[in-house]
Amino acid sequence: PSVTLSPKRTSTYSTTAEYEMGGIIGKGGMGVIHVARQASLDRRIVIKTIRPEFSDQPDAQEKFITEALATGSLDHPNVVPIHDMGVGEDGKMFYVMKEVRGKNWRELMPTLTEAENIDILQRVCDAVACAHDKGIIHRDLKPENVMIGDYGEVLLMDWGLAAAVSPTAKAALLSDATACAGTPSF
Repeated sequence: PSVTLSPKRTSTYSTTAEYEMGGIIGKGGMGVIHVARQASLDRRIVIKTIRPEFSDQPDAQEKFITEALATGSLDHPNVVPIHDMGVGEDGKMFYVMKEVRGKNWRELMPTLTEAENIDILQRVCDAVACAHDKGIIHRDLKPENVMIGDYGEVLLMDWGLAAAVSPTAKAALLSDATACAGTPSF
């Protein structure tokens, strides 16, 4: 089924609210991250909403949707899964992802052995290879965007600056105007 961004989204299986919002656990340049509960599966998930100051800006909305579509198109064990996308009753765009409990690689790197850090780097490279195979580049690779879960899973996060190098990729095409992005030291 195609994704419909509609405030009147309904489910044929339930007439109750699918997501129960919890507190804010993070903020980024474009979004606010909330912990939440997915009622139908009784599980914790994370919901990213577009920041209020960007909610009426078409360019920001397009970037937000592109981030969800680009990430969602990367079905790989080292890319955080996107479960859903839509518009809430409050009119804010959102997307739903797996909750990753753990720490970012920057925090853990000094405590790990060289072999453990190389293993993490190899798994990040696997995620990047998957993205490149689908015509998408991340553009903000850095240890802070790599989460190491409580069970050792390695997930490349924050695809908000992703760009397409293929016209069939689910991201905005890289151009001269969009070429410069990311964290300069990386």
